[in-house]
Amino acid sequence: MKINGKLLSIFNLALIATLVAVGCSSSGDDVSSGKAAAAVGDSDFQLVAPFTEKRPKIRMAKKYSCHGENLSPHLSWFRAPEDTISFAIVAEDVDHKAGDWVHWVVYNIPGDITELAEGIPTSTSEFPDGTVQGSNDFKTNGYNGPCPLQYVIRGQQEQWSEKRVAVEPAHKYRFAVYALDTELDLPVGENKLELLAAMEGHILDMTETFGKFQMPIVTPHKQELNRKIYGGFGGLAPTSTPTKP
Repeated sequence: MKINGKLLSIFNLALIATLVAVGCSSSGDDVSSGKAAAAVGDSDFQLVAPFTEKRPKIRMAKKYSCHGENLSPHLSWFRAPEDTISFAIVAEDVDHKAGDWVHWVVYNIPGDITELAEGIPTSTSEFPDGTVQGSNDFKTNGYNGPCPLQYVIRGQQEQWSEKRVAVEPAHKYRFAVYALDTELDLPVGENKLELLAAMEGHILDMTETFGKFQMPIVTPHKQELNRKIYGGFGGLAPTSTPTKP
């Protein structure tokens, strides 16, 4: 009985020590994973764009595409974490046949900035406030908007009888804003993968919005009319040279 009592006492002491160690470890883990929890949990961080896939849905305007003025859209965000040091933005086509196709990469936006104006210049990759534009999948710096093929329905002998054409559905474009706890040590012109690697462990929160874009189908008659009225293609891509969405 004495031996069993002694063994029981040793077991109890070992159990208490284990519980204390686990408690300390859990406390440390909670602290180290606080950023991750904040990033994946419920958030008040919101992004507003001139398009949305939430009802009522609003399509991306032609001026944000290569068929229009190729302007970057006005973006604004609010209720970012108070300790945000900088923001980063990634815009990409999530329906591209080659996988996510990146249209815009921006980083080191100062933490007190809450919006980007429409039409950020692509001729400048670094701005006085420290904001930097990276490289997109068109291998250019700055914004390059949606650029899908313009589909034309071919008539029979200049008549309106339609030939069936395989029309690609509208693509969905994702705009994401990341709130970071640091300014990134990245040079001008880095791509999405390099940005994501640099942001690892520094994301306080993230917000995103989606928009869709598709060029309307036209007939040869309407295409010719556009040429006469506007000159060239009137904002339409030549049908003989497909462009990347």
